[in-house]
Formats: sequence, structure tokens, C-alpha cells
Amino acid sequence: AQILALLLELRKQLNTAMLLITHDLGVIAGTCERMVVLQDGKLIEEGRTREVFANCKAEATRKMIESGIWGRPNELAVVTGETALTVSELAVSFRPHGGWSRKRLQAVMPMSFTLSRGETVAIVGESGSGKTSLARAVLGLIPEHAGTISFLGRYLENAVTRRAGSAKRQLQMVFQDPVGSLNPAMRVSSIVGEPLWIHEPAMSTRDRTKAAADMLVEVGLDEAFMDRFPHELSGGQAQRVAIARALIVRPAVIVCDEAVAALDNTIKRDILALLKREQDRSNLAIVFISHDLGIVRQISDRVIVLYMGRVVEEGETESLFARPQHPYTRALIDAVPVADPDVVPGNVPVAGEVSSLSDPPPGCVFHPRCTYALDDCRTAIPDLQGTEPARIACHRADELDLSGN
Repeated sequence: AQILALLLELRKQLNTAMLLITHDLGVIAGTCERMVVLQDGKLIEEGRTREVFANCKAEATRKMIESGIWGRPNELAVVTGETALTVSELAVSFRPHGGWSRKRLQAVMPMSFTLSRGETVAIVGESGSGKTSLARAVLGLIPEHAGTISFLGRYLENAVTRRAGSAKRQLQMVFQDPVGSLNPAMRVSSIVGEPLWIHEPAMSTRDRTKAAADMLVEVGLDEAFMDRFPHELSGGQAQRVAIARALIVRPAVIVCDEAVAALDNTIKRDILALLKREQDRSNLAIVFISHDLGIVRQISDRVIVLYMGRVVEEGETESLFARPQHPYTRALIDAVPVADPDVVPGNVPVAGEVSSLSDPPPGCVFHPRCTYALDDCRTAIPDLQGTEPARIACHRADELDLSGN
């Protein structure tokens, strides 16, 4: 939202023409007077933005517009009550400057949460809020962390290399960069089948290849993709391969780190539907990391909001969207572009930048950017109050009405 406001202000001041290339229809609706739609390298539609949205001619354009998912709440998953993952007082810190400094940067402050079978918990926040550090610590990819993690009631070692093979199999991850997470020297058949080679070494090559092909069909790709290399895949195809690799061992928990951030709305919808089908089929538990609140509202049952490594709010998805209690949560919701040219974009919901982890502000970490901050906010760190799933860390939570009505 800040970048878009800056671009529009510069355009006005300098009388500069702007060509904005994006797959986000909300950005187009609130920014562009005209739009051009491409498919397979061909121009399939162009016109005034409002006219295209109201009366598009091309089928692909219609599907893109209909795939705008903001405002469509998630149908709550069937939660069995069995706790799949328990995270207790997990904290992550790093040594900056190549490791020579004695002072450690606190990427994630001690936090706790649970994840039940069949449930989706979203972790949201700006870049640098600690989302990925949290996910990698849970998976054991950052072993230098404090706190404890339990899977189905069994303690997990901090480092993935020290965890039992069964635990490694049951906790899988889909990484933020789909192409970067795939070995460029391996074909898709080997990439998808490799987890079976690791976790089911007795399986024959023929059976493993068939399982990989069947898994690709499940994620919407046919067997023709088996012989391709990662560089021969589009972003959406690479993400499907990455999801197939994670799901082929039928895990109990999958962590999706910005798994649909680089995809257009049509492919996002397909990927989310794929995850939902697998969740319905196997009672899969999902940790969904994102900065896109529109996506989060559609897929999650609960939301945990991070700011500078601290939990500032947590709640059931629809309750949190209907009445956020923390100003930062309200700002994140207001920053979502609306895919409707008739909706006039409001003011930038929050100004300024995230403070440095090397020199965090005293008191509430959000107070330098908060229009509601009082003296207590600048000096005292607010406690995380309430019980899961509704918790809030704000000195003024009881007096502010941030419902947006």
C-alpha cells in the first residue's frame, strides 16, 4: 500500500506515465485507468479498467476477475480435536554481521500455539516480522532456537537431523520460492519421487515412478511433466510440483511459506482448492504463512499476527476480520487491494517502516507507527492477554473500536 501510494504521488508530481505489470487485480482496480490482458504471449483484451471489469469479453479475463477472493470467508475445516503440533515458548535469534557480534538479534520472541488435525492456522505479518524464521524453527531447519515443539504429543529435537524419520516424514514444507526450492539438475519425476526413496527405500523404482505420476495428476499436472526440469516450468507449475513433493508421503502437517505469493489469482484459487481437498481427504493440518490477508481469510480457521517477532493478536479468522483488536491487524486488513474499480482506495493505513531488530523500540514494538499510542505504549510492553484462540497484546484493546464500521 505504501509503495502504490508513492508511485501515484510521483506520477502526479512529475506527470510521468506508468506501465504497471502485475497479476493483482486489486492493484489494477485501484491504480490503473486502462488495462491490457495477456495470455500465452498474446493480447486478448484491453480497455478502460472500469469497463473491462464490468463487461469483459475474453473468457480468461472473466476467470481472472472471478478469482478475486477477497471477502470470501473460509468454510471451517473439520477439526478432530487431536492436537498435531504444540509449540511452547519458541524463540529464534541470530548473530548479525557474519556471527562475530556477541549481541543476538531476536527474530522471534517467545511464543506458543497449537495446531489441531484438519485445521489451518495462518501466520501473518509484514516482511521481517519473523514468519519464515518461525516456520523453519518448527521444521528444525533453524536448530539454534529456544522453547519446545511436540508432534502428536512427542517431543521433537531442535535440529531436523536429530529427529526420527517418522517425524521428518509427517512434517513437510512448501517453500516461498517454488523454482528455487527444486533441484535444477533433477527431473520432475525424481523431485517428486525422492521423498519416497528416502522414507520408503524398499519401494521399487517402478512403483515410486507410478506414485510420482499419480501425485502429479492429483495436483493438476499430467505425466508429460515427469521428464521436465524446473527451468521448463511456469511459476504455477513449479509450485504444484513443490506441493506434490510435500504431499507424496502423506504428511500430518504441512507448512506453506508464502506458497501462492508469486501466482496469479486463477492459479492461487487452484492451489488453495488443492490444499483444501487434501485436508478434507487426510485431515491434514496446515500452517499457512502469508502477508496476503485476502488469501488468509479464505483458507484459514485461525490467524496469528506477528510484528517484529511478537504475537500482537490471535483469533478465529472471521472474528478477527470482523473486529480486529490491534491497530496493526486493522492496518493489514486495510492494506489489501480491492478488486473493484468503483471502490476508491483509502489513505495508506499505516506510515513509516518496521523498526530495526538491532535496536527495537521500548514498550509496544508497534507504537512508533501507531496513531493510537499513549505514554504507556511507549514505555511498557503489553502482555498477550486472553486464552487461545483469542489473544491480544495491546494496552488499549478494551477501549478501541477497530471494526471499521
